[in-house]
Amino acid sequence: MDLVNGNAEISIMIRDNQYWGKGLGSEAILLLSDFAFSERGFNRIWTLILENNIASRRMFEKCGYKTEGVLRQSIYKNGKFQNQVIMSILQEDFYQMLKDRGIE
Repeated sequence: MDLVNGNAEISIMIRDNQYWGKGLGSEAILLLSDFAFSERGFNRIWTLILENNIASRRMFEKCGYKTEGVLRQSIYKNGKFQNQVIMSILQEDFYQMLKDRGIE
């Protein structure tokens, strides 16, 4: 959390793959985002995702997050350096997205 600049990082992990693809991740991201914006007053929330983790990238896109860029070879995982994608959402975009979807 960066309280001075109103930013926070968000991440979730659902380890048990029997729960993957059931919308639980999206629900968690939406609830955490709403809490961060409405209760904590943040302006921007961001996340880092492995570039090849397509499912996570789609989930965050579904929740209104936008890709800002790629951090090249920024993490060493599974025996090699890998790229990470940085994605974010602004408070105003989050609430507009909810309004557009009829979720308020």
